[in-house]
Amino acid sequence: TESPAMPRSPKASAASATGGYVVQDVSTVTVAIGDNEVGQPFVNVTPTSGSVAEGGATFTYNITLGAAPAAGATVRVTPAAWLLNAANGTSQVTFSPGSVDFTNATSGGTAWNRTATITVTAVDSTAAEAALNLTIVNSTTITAGTDAKYNGMVAADVAVAVSDNDTSGRIVIAESGGSTL
Repeated sequence: TESPAMPRSPKASAASATGGYVVQDVSTVTVAIGDNEVGQPFVNVTPTSGSVAEGGATFTYNITLGAAPAAGATVRVTPAAWLLNAANGTSQVTFSPGSVDFTNATSGGTAWNRTATITVTAVDSTAAEAALNLTIVNSTTITAGTDAKYNGMVAADVAVAVSDNDTSGRIVIAESGGSTL
């Protein structure tokens, strides 16, 4: 038996297709646990990963609430990217809308039971940049009234891969068979 003072790595096991079990070290696995009980306050974000391209593809994700905010309260969810382009100081992506509001209304543009969609668009710069990965953090604040359930609630982050449509403009001169190309 192990001594209670000995550190142990968490383990998980699951049934395999052949009926056996596989034991896996899960010390490096990140797990997000959400509460999806009806009527419980939570901020749901789906999907939590996507990609955008300068001058091309956009990415959308959805935000929903699990319960109505308190009467008179407005819950605002605001996305923000965690990486800035050091070359020109501008953000690599934009969001439309820049935030979404939810109230305890059951219909209309701020209804708590609706699905709000955020569109992520890559900023189309003229500079050649390496592809990069951003983390979009969705912060939750109360902008009117009070609601202790939702104030500061953590919503899931969204991972976004950004690809560039610019080239570096470099000219490569190569020698082949004694001739310069």
